[in-house]
Amino acid sequence: MRITIIAAALLLVACAKQTVQSACDPCTMAGTHCDEALGYCVSDATADMATTQMSCSPPCAGQAPFCTPAKKCVVCGTDANCPLGTVCKNPGDVASLCAPGCTDDSRCKPDGGVSGMSCCGNLCLDTSNDPKNCGGCGKICAPVHSKGSCTGGACKAGACDPGWADCNTDPKDGCEVNLHVDPDNCTACGMKCALPNAINACANGCYTHACSPGFSDCNNDSKDGCEVKLPNANATCADILQWNILMKKDITYQGVNYLLLKVSFISANSASDTWCTEYTKLCQGFGFLPTGCGAQFNSGGYLTCKTMYLSDGVSNTLGCNPSSGVVAAAQAAGFNDATSQNSFAFHSCDINTCKKLMCSGGNCNTALSYIDFTKPFGYTLCKKP
Repeated sequence: MRITIIAAALLLVACAKQTVQSACDPCTMAGTHCDEALGYCVSDATADMATTQMSCSPPCAGQAPFCTPAKKCVVCGTDANCPLGTVCKNPGDVASLCAPGCTDDSRCKPDGGVSGMSCCGNLCLDTSNDPKNCGGCGKICAPVHSKGSCTGGACKAGACDPGWADCNTDPKDGCEVNLHVDPDNCTACGMKCALPNAINACANGCYTHACSPGFSDCNNDSKDGCEVKLPNANATCADILQWNILMKKDITYQGVNYLLLKVSFISANSASDTWCTEYTKLCQGFGFLPTGCGAQFNSGGYLTCKTMYLSDGVSNTLGCNPSSGVVAAAQAAGFNDATSQNSFAFHSCDINTCKKLMCSGGNCNTALSYIDFTKPFGYTLCKKP
C-alpha cells in the first residue's frame, strides 16, 4: 500500500513539471539562462552559484540574494549580479559588494552600445562630453592656450588665453599664436611687421631685430627700420653721417620730388673732412642728391657746391639762398616748426665756408644756409634722382 502511494506522488510531480511553464523560460539573450528561483534570466557566469535559493538555509534574500556553492548568502558572485556601472568586489564572499567600476564597455552601456558611455580606467565615463576622455579613453581635450570643451565626442577650442589667438582658425591646435611676440601677427591676427630693410620682430609692437645686408639703423629708432643704405659692406653709420634722423617724408614741391628730412647733430665735428661732405653723405645715404642753387649760379662757391658736393638746384626751385625754399616746402607738408634759422641746403661752398667744425649762433654757416650747432633740429631737402 505504501509503495503505491509513493509511486502516485512521483507521477503527480512529473505531470506537474510537464504542465507548469517557468516565468523566464526560454531566455532569448545569448549567454544567459533562467534562474527559476529568481524568476528571471541571469548571466551564465552565475552557473557556479546554486540555481535555487532553497540551497541556502534560510533562503537568501534582501541585500544578499545569491547563494554560493558553499551555502553562503552574498551580495554578488559575478559582475553580472551587479547593476550596470558597477562591478562585484570580493565575488562569492560574504564581504562581496557592488562597487562603482567596470571591466569593459559592456558594463557601461545600458542601451547595448548606443550611448557615449565607455569603460575608462575602470570607471564608466561619458566620452561624449568628458574633457579628459573626449571621444575615447585617454583623449584629453586641452587645446593649446585655450579653454577647451568636449561636445559630441569632439574637442573644440573655446576662449583663448590672454595674449594668444587662433589665427589659423584650426580647432585642432587651439590658440597657436602668441600675439606679444609673433612678427606675422603682432598684437592681432594678420598684423604683420613690415619695417623697411630690416629683420622684423615683435614685442607688443613691431621693432627692428637686425638690419638687412647693406642697410643700417643710424637714427637708433627700432620702430622705423633701417633707414640708411650703406655705400659698401665695411661702412658704418659713422661713415655716412653725423646726423640723427628725426623724421623723413616723401614730398612733392613745385613739381619736384624730394625727401624731406628733419635732423639733429650728433656732434659739432664732422666725421668727414667737412660738413659740406657730411650733407652730401646725408642725402646719398637715402640714394638721393643734396640741393642748392640753380644752373644760373655757376661760378665761384655756387659752382663748387655742384661740382664737388653734387648739389642739384633743379632750376633754382628753392632759390640760391635756399633756407626760405626749404621752409616753404616743409610747412606745406605740415611741419610748421620749420623756420629760416633751422632750414638749410647748399649755398656757397669754399675753403672758408665748408668747415669740419660746425659753427654756433646766428647765420654763421653760409655753406649750409642756414643751420648751426645751437639749433636742436633742422630741416633740409634731398632731391630724388
